[in-house]
Amino acid sequence: MHNSKHFLKKKKPDLNTFESIAHLLESHIHFEEQIFFNVVEAYIQADIIQELEKNYPKKTEIPQWHDAFWKD
Repeated sequence: MHNSKHFLKKKKPDLNTFESIAHLLESHIHFEEQIFFNVVEAYIQADIIQELEKNYPKKTEIPQWHDAFWKD
């Protein structure tokens, strides 16, 4: 996957560039939600999943994005 900062500097951003990024992001999210997580749940025992959930609680905060690549 491209580093977005370098990808946008390398090529003048236009509608096709942003549509490509949006398509890649949508495909990645779809893969995780519809395929990857279902496979993980099918092969990992429930007690292991529960232990992982205790050790890695869901984050409710959205981290601040410090790399303002769009301002360059």
